[in-house]
Amino acid sequence: MGLGVWRLAAAILLLRKYLRTSGLPFGIGWWAFTFPLGAHTVDTLTLARVMKVNAFEWFGALSFTRLAAFWLVVTIRTLIGIRTGEAWRR
Repeated sequence: MGLGVWRLAAAILLLRKYLRTSGLPFGIGWWAFTFPLGAHTVDTLTLARVMKVNAFEWFGALSFTRLAAFWLVVTIRTLIGIRTGEAWRR
């Protein structure tokens, strides 16, 4: 759990930095961010149910909401990238 929270914080800080400085152009590699967030969400919800801790349940629900929003953004950007050819450029 601690490693997942640290990784999430690092990803958020790096994302904010890139968005402020130069933007973050789309790449098919954006899908690589969905797996760790999904794994952390499942882990949090599983831990909440095993330990019966409501705070973890809420954090897991929040993580799932973020995951769903990110999946939606990445899916839309991928479909746009496929249509325009941007997804295949290096």
